[in-house]
Amino acid sequence: MAKCDVDPGQSPQDPVGRPIRHQSGIKHTTGEAVFIDDIRPVDGELSLAVVTSVKAHAKIISIDASEALQVPGVVEVVTARDVPGKNGKDEQAYAEDKVICVGQIICAVVAESLTQAKCGAGKVKIVYKDLDPILTIEIPKDKPGTYKPWAIDIA
Repeated sequence: MAKCDVDPGQSPQDPVGRPIRHQSGIKHTTGEAVFIDDIRPVDGELSLAVVTSVKAHAKIISIDASEALQVPGVVEVVTARDVPGKNGKDEQAYAEDKVICVGQIICAVVAESLTQAKCGAGKVKIVYKDLDPILTIEIPKDKPGTYKPWAIDIA
């Protein structure tokens, strides 16, 4: 390690001004660190690939997972209807009726391998109806109920 200029009277246990090795630094630099992709799956383990919105603000008209379920190894397609209880607290785990951003999770494909799950996810068909964008913080007078800042639970 590099030598740093510290006061000679400074206690050797005082780390200020001295380089400190990161706890996992040696394993990372030598290639010995174990990452999640290095761990072999256990018997019967399933993989999941999510299907995300390609629209920023739209109503979900339909989700057709029939082709995804035909992919070998695909076990199930999970949507908001499959989530027991509440579908999230501050934000939904899966979009239900509408999407509010590109990349919002709509459903997930569960399969015997990640490759099969991704293949199935690519076959899920989602039909959207674009909603008018909200381009101002002003509440649109001709569209009451569009923007409800008081409905946001910040607790």
